[in-house]
Amino acid sequence: MIGVIQINIIADCGEAVPALLPRASRPQSMGKMPAGLSGRKPTPHIPSTRSGQALPMEGNKGKMPSPQSKIEKRSHYYVSYPFNFTHGRLLSPVFCILYSLFCLFGCAKPEPEQPIWEKVKIGDLAPSDAGKTQQVELLKMTKLDVHIFEIPADNIGELDKIRKKLFIRPLQLKDYKAFNANSFMVRFGQVDLWRQTNEWLIGADGRNIANVSLMLADGQAQTIVIAGLDRPQTIFYTAANGSSEGANVGPGVFGLRIKAEKIPGSRGVCDLVAYPVFSPPTESTIPQLDALGKLREFPFTSAAFGLKMSPGDFVFLAPKEYVSDQTALGGLFFNNPRGGLFFSKAKAPEYKPAIRIFLLVCTGINY
Repeated sequence: MIGVIQINIIADCGEAVPALLPRASRPQSMGKMPAGLSGRKPTPHIPSTRSGQALPMEGNKGKMPSPQSKIEKRSHYYVSYPFNFTHGRLLSPVFCILYSLFCLFGCAKPEPEQPIWEKVKIGDLAPSDAGKTQQVELLKMTKLDVHIFEIPADNIGELDKIRKKLFIRPLQLKDYKAFNANSFMVRFGQVDLWRQTNEWLIGADGRNIANVSLMLADGQAQTIVIAGLDRPQTIFYTAANGSSEGANVGPGVFGLRIKAEKIPGSRGVCDLVAYPVFSPPTESTIPQLDALGKLREFPFTSAAFGLKMSPGDFVFLAPKEYVSDQTALGGLFFNNPRGGLFFSKAKAPEYKPAIRIFLLVCTGINY
């Protein structure tokens, strides 16, 4: 049979006390303890009052209370220990000793924790080199503003004023004949001609329909959407070798792709390349699907142009002639058959078919 004996461990919090006292009072409800367990006769139980004074027993009247009753005025800790009464031995003496030590050491006051701000040094607050490197990489970009104008299609002759005032250099074309055959015209200007170019467009009854700001990271391209293709169709164009070709595309979007790259050893200047392109409707986050989508892209490189740009430079991109056919590359890129409402100084406002003009302005280079 396994019984439980209750032992009083008497100590103030923080004092060293033996794990087992020489004697222990046993509750009367447990019955008599076998004499063979301790080797001596069991000590009679002495009841006590709440004040700590021992009650006199019969045959012991008039005597002073025992020293144990004075000690019991202190705090009491009661610990229960398992005994194996079958063989008259402790079930686990080591467990009893460890359990007593756990109760005693639990009274010790914890040492005050040092505030966290006292452990931090000024050097720990400095940003890491990896953060600096990442910040520098993010700042390496070209800032480009794209202004999109529309003028009435019957005023396309007014664009000759701008064409004659602007420059061909430093523009580069993949093939000059193919570029013109697709009805593309491009010119270069600097900040001193920017305001005058805007005035010429407004004078041709033009209107600014959109402004797009691009942050072109080094070597990363972005696409400005010009038209949406809701069904498959064929776009006819003149290739670099002079032959007429047809590209089966759609559904998707048709736009102008622009990419800027840093020139090694040069500061404040970039290589800029732009060309028309067809792209699938959306890009997928799944690499395999995204790779398949890029295979469906069709770049019209015969209408591509490039140049070295610095802040303040701009590119004027317009149709060489009016093309109403929406299946032709030049017509799809520049023509807006739905047109819009145009206000003229000499005529009443009216809806007309329109053509698009693009002004690409470099506003900053951070490398």
